[in-house]
Amino acid sequence: RAVHRRSGREGRFVAANCASIPPDLINSELFGYEKGAFTGADRAKKGLVMHANKGTLFLDEIGDMPPEAQQCLLRMLQEKRIRPVGSRVESEIDVRIVAATNVQLDQAVRDGNFREDLFYRLDVIRVNVPPLRQRPEDVYLLFGHFTTRLAKHYGLEPPIFTDSFLDALLEYEWPGNVRELENLSERLVLERSQSALTARDFDKLRNTNLVETPQTREHKKQAAWRNSVDPGRSLQENLDPVIEELEREYLQAKLKQHAGRVAETAEEAGISRRTLLRKMKQYGIDKQKFKL
Repeated sequence: RAVHRRSGREGRFVAANCASIPPDLINSELFGYEKGAFTGADRAKKGLVMHANKGTLFLDEIGDMPPEAQQCLLRMLQEKRIRPVGSRVESEIDVRIVAATNVQLDQAVRDGNFREDLFYRLDVIRVNVPPLRQRPEDVYLLFGHFTTRLAKHYGLEPPIFTDSFLDALLEYEWPGNVRELENLSERLVLERSQSALTARDFDKLRNTNLVETPQTREHKKQAAWRNSVDPGRSLQENLDPVIEELEREYLQAKLKQHAGRVAETAEEAGISRRTLLRKMKQYGIDKQKFKL
């Protein structure tokens, strides 16, 4: 984000985690798709690359990108053009790519897991970020940033710490690096402790998972919806992810109510059995999970 802010590029900063996108969906997520391109594509959708046009696209965990998507990304970088899934029309794009990975890509190339030509296309300016345990001076800064941002995100008061808590924070080695620190910061904010936290509290929080209460889930849901609004997109594009999340939760609740029986669930939901099966596939819902 700092690179983008200082770049002078007029477009947006768009981030994508290559490891979290299913391999069969990554091309449509990155490059978009046309209406009717596949089952469930009832309208055309712009991909992340087009949303980042004139701006910056951050590809996190690029070492986990599947081979087919690597080939499409290489073509995009070479020709500065993309073609959405199901389309015959190409569009010109101007996007800066910033990529990150915890994989040694040069070794992945030697192992045949990453394209050599794509590696050299991406490896223009390389920034090696050492693990958090090797830069303890960053722990306080990142921790303060995370707790302040997350407290604002959830509409809560930031927690209060004693010196012993901060000492424990610095002494810990953080094997999960910045993600672990951010996770612990979120846990602290959502725990909503009424007293100043000590080193003992740090040990407890580090060794236990946050129990997600209905109140915590509601805080997360409201914050996610508030922060998903993008004025640069159309109203429909802003509504789509919210509607999809509501639809997913509704169908899962109905399937649980009917112990995974598809016909009964579809009838009560007021949709056909075929539509329900299609939506279950779309959202990755397994009916077996709800059977008694």
